[in-house]
Amino acid sequence: MRPSSRNTIVRWASAFALVLLLPAVAAADIGIRRVVPDSASPGDSIRITVSGYLGAQPWRPMPVVLVAAARAPQPYPCRGGFCTPSVHAPELGKPPYHLLGQVRHWRALDRTGVNAVGVMTARVPQVRAGRYVLGLFCASCTRGPRGSVIIDYRLGLTVRS
Repeated sequence: MRPSSRNTIVRWASAFALVLLLPAVAAADIGIRRVVPDSASPGDSIRITVSGYLGAQPWRPMPVVLVAAARAPQPYPCRGGFCTPSVHAPELGKPPYHLLGQVRHWRALDRTGVNAVGVMTARVPQVRAGRYVLGLFCASCTRGPRGSVIIDYRLGLTVRS
């Protein structure tokens, strides 16, 4: 096997391992759990379910964005692991993001009072056909003025023309 082929295989294997590992790590935290339907046209309604750790009440609204999968921000190595991308809140209304709305209403998942589920309905914006992912913006998940954009890359929305 040529060295360049070996490097390509190693890169692909590393990327695949990362894709398998990240959702397992993210499952313990807050994130988007479901998008129904998983295929829609601009103007169609979709239902988005979010759940996980929110901390002590009162629970604040959390914005949800749509972003083309090819342009979605990726986790990056930090502190011996991987960190979610972070942005300033006003960036959520600019490309590559399409702000869908906010999860405003939460209900407790258990007696701890720190885990919750929220559901929102949104209309698919006027975007090109293709595969998209959804991101949950968590202002309190990152220190400083930026917030995390939490994306489960396994969940997606296929936008039809």
